[in-house]
Amino acid sequence: MDVLTFGSTSSSSSSQFVKNNNAQEHEAQFPRATEGIIKSHYVDDYLDSFENAEQAKLVTEQVRYIHSNGGFEIRNWLCNERKVLEHLGERSKASTKDLTAAGGDDSDRVLGMLWQTETDMLRFSTTFRVEIDALIRSTSGPTKRQILKTVMSLFDPLGLLASFLVHGKIIMQEVWRSGIKWDEYVGQRIEQSWRKWIELLDVVRRIEIPRCYFANATTERYQTLQAHLFVDASEAAYAAVVYFRIIDMEGNPQCSLVTAKTKVAPLKYVSIPRLELMAAVLGARLLTFVVENHTIPIQQRFCWSDSNTVLAWLRSEHRRYKQFVACRVGEVLTLTKENEWRWVPSRLNIADEATKWGKGPCFDAGSRWVQGPEFLSRAEELWPKAVASTVSTEEELRLCHLFHKAIKPLLDFKRFSNWNRLLRKALYGIIY
Repeated sequence: MDVLTFGSTSSSSSSQFVKNNNAQEHEAQFPRATEGIIKSHYVDDYLDSFENAEQAKLVTEQVRYIHSNGGFEIRNWLCNERKVLEHLGERSKASTKDLTAAGGDDSDRVLGMLWQTETDMLRFSTTFRVEIDALIRSTSGPTKRQILKTVMSLFDPLGLLASFLVHGKIIMQEVWRSGIKWDEYVGQRIEQSWRKWIELLDVVRRIEIPRCYFANATTERYQTLQAHLFVDASEAAYAAVVYFRIIDMEGNPQCSLVTAKTKVAPLKYVSIPRLELMAAVLGARLLTFVVENHTIPIQQRFCWSDSNTVLAWLRSEHRRYKQFVACRVGEVLTLTKENEWRWVPSRLNIADEATKWGKGPCFDAGSRWVQGPEFLSRAEELWPKAVASTVSTEEELRLCHLFHKAIKPLLDFKRFSNWNRLLRKALYGIIY
């Protein structure tokens, strides 16, 4: 085949194979560019990061050359450094096509998010379809279908808005639990919660999160990189959030949000300790994903939970507990180590913002959701410590049943006056 058939089932895998195969032919000559094409491509989009503009110029020129040898033309470059764009021969910013849905916005779309290249900030667009926008502005009550459309219209692949979006999912679950049909009014109680949630859309529109974890960071600064995982659960949802922490050249700690993931609690009731354990499983998977998909080495990992029951399950013999607990504890200890788990008070647990509404989520540049909890900006000896380390708990213990029944003796011992005769009779009965 000289031309890839659009729409065929095999088209996606065939295109990726050709792209990677073409790159591997140049691996000896351009190893960094080859690695970027294989690992930093999303379909036909190439996203990569470099330490300086000179390295970016060199690698992007090599990437374009490799693609051209395979008959591919990569174009419409975007970069937060003007010198790189000029080197690649891209037109000025004013003459490029506006790729955003809202006219007049000077940002560009990157995988559904907005990347403001001039300031190197990530933003979110709340420009919805006409019918959804009309619903948000109207005073009429929403239906089940309209709420679902609104909740699913916000795209957050990195989980930066997880503490906000999870409450929309909770509202949707409440609608589902009520048994309301798709085009029926959801009721006054649910509408009040929904109105309270959509009021924050204007706040979401103004959020700006730095694309780079740490400004002006170099490879040397990442030699002290730590990953901190926080997990929490409530009756409505459970969540996990990961932060990076480094010590800069002046010895000052810096912390930055990496990603977060949330899930609503099951429709059937599950106890809080079990939900906390499910949050630990979610967090262990998320932390493993972060470690495996970052090229920078992570020196230490810390996992924080405010549940003493979960920490006790992790530190004890988990086979003693019911299958629900034993299987999940086994997975957590497969992905993480027991000594990586620590206790944190609920008021300092940042994942608590995603599981409880409180006063509503805060996304200010200096908020603890973006910058991490305050204690991470202090020395390690000042971090929270458990008052007493719980090593075991009786909750969810596997039941052990002992059956006792009195039986009639097989031999009447009163008939024997000699021990040897009794012994011979007993052995004869056992053998025969």
